[in-house]
Amino acid sequence: MGYFAGKRSFFTIELQRARAIVYLNLDPTQTQPWNESAMRDVREIGHFGMGDTEYSLTRDDQLPELQGLISQAYERTTI
Repeated sequence: MGYFAGKRSFFTIELQRARAIVYLNLDPTQTQPWNESAMRDVREIGHFGMGDTEYSLTRDDQLPELQGLISQAYERTTI
């Protein structure tokens, strides 16, 4: 599923059995906070989602962190 601001995607989500993979329209070199255990740079990796930063959501306590990153991606897309 993709989420758009106008005609531009700011994140996509791929649902799997044990996790949700979120691809964010964020530059991995400038994204803060960076959670090494949940995030990775996918610029050089083929993937189905849109965006350069991947977030692997496996626990509900990660939701506040992910929400902040989604807000950053939305702000970056709408500017």
